[in-house]
Amino acid sequence: MPGIVRRAMLNNRLLQHDLLILAATFKGLFSKFQDLAAVALVAALPILLSRGALWSLNPDKRLLVWLGVASLAALSLDIALLNRLRYFRFDSPLSAAASLRRARVGYRFAMHLGAGIPTACVLCLPDASATLAFVLTWWISLLPVQLVTWAVTALTNRASPRRFEAFIRAWRSRIGGRGALPATVAGMIVIFLVGQYARPELALIVAIAVSFCVLFWYSPVDYEVVNFERICGHSPSRSLRAGLQKPAAIGAALCLAAIASGTPMSGPVLGLTAGVLGFRFLGILLSRILARHQVQFSLAVALLVLLSVAMSALWAAPLIVLVFSAWLLMKARRTTWVLQ
Repeated sequence: MPGIVRRAMLNNRLLQHDLLILAATFKGLFSKFQDLAAVALVAALPILLSRGALWSLNPDKRLLVWLGVASLAALSLDIALLNRLRYFRFDSPLSAAASLRRARVGYRFAMHLGAGIPTACVLCLPDASATLAFVLTWWISLLPVQLVTWAVTALTNRASPRRFEAFIRAWRSRIGGRGALPATVAGMIVIFLVGQYARPELALIVAIAVSFCVLFWYSPVDYEVVNFERICGHSPSRSLRAGLQKPAAIGAALCLAAIASGTPMSGPVLGLTAGVLGFRFLGILLSRILARHQVQFSLAVALLVLLSVAMSALWAAPLIVLVFSAWLLMKARRTTWVLQ
C-alpha cells in the first residue's frame, strides 16, 4: 500500500507542478545561507511562543485549543486547495490532468498529508495522544467541505437548466450584494426577537449564528473587479471604500438590533463584524498584489500566523495586523496601473 500511494503521488502532474514551483521558489529565495537562517529564525519564534502559551494551559483547555487550530487549519487549507484546483481546471495548461478525479483527490490528499502531520508534530509533541487527536481532527474537519462539494455537484448535475441558472444567480448575489437589504432586515428581526423572548445563552448563540451567516454570505471579494480597478488606476483606498461599505453597513445594522434588544449581544456581533471587515480588507489588498489562485492560500496563511501569535501574546496581534496592513497598502499602491 505505501508503494502504491507513493507511485500515485509521483505520477500526479498537479502535485509535480506545485512541488517544482515550491522547489524553485525555495532555491531562489534561500540561495544564501544568511537568508535561510533569517527565515528559520523568524519561523521558529512564533512556533516557540505558541508552544509556550499552549503548554502553560491546563490539559483540557490545551486539547480544545489544539483541536480548534486543527479544524481551522484544515478548512482553510482545503478551501485554498479547491481554488487552486479550479485554477488548474479552467485557467491552466494542466486542465486535462485536473479534469481527472483521481488526480484532484490525490493532490488534496498529498497536500493535507504534508501539512497536517508536521503541524501536529510541531505543536503537540511530545504528547503522542494529543498529536493523534490533532491529526484525526484535521481529517474529520474536511468532511463538511467534502459533503458540500458532493451536494453541489449532485444538484448541478441533476437540476434542470432553469434551476441551475437560479442557483448560479443566487450564488453570484453574494458578490453583487443583491438581496442584502431583506437579509439584513430579517437578521435584525431575528436578533431582536431572540433577545426579547429567549434565554440569554440561547439568544447569544442565535445572534452570533445569524450575524455570521449574513456577514459571510456577502463577504467574498470579486477578484476581477478589484484587479480591473487596479489596472484602471484606482487607488487601493478607493477599492477598500467600495468593498467595505456594504459589510460595514450590514454589521452596524445587526449591532443596532442587538443593542435594541437590551441584552449583551452587541459585543460579540461587533467583534464578528470587525473580523469580517478585516478579512475583506486583506482580501481586497491581496487581490491587487497576487494572482487569483494565490489570494485564498495567502489569506489562510496570514490568519494562521495571526492566530498563533494571538494565542501566545495577545498584545502583539494588533501590532502585527497594523504593520502587515501598512505593508500591504504600500505594495498595493505600487501595483496600480501595472499589467500582471
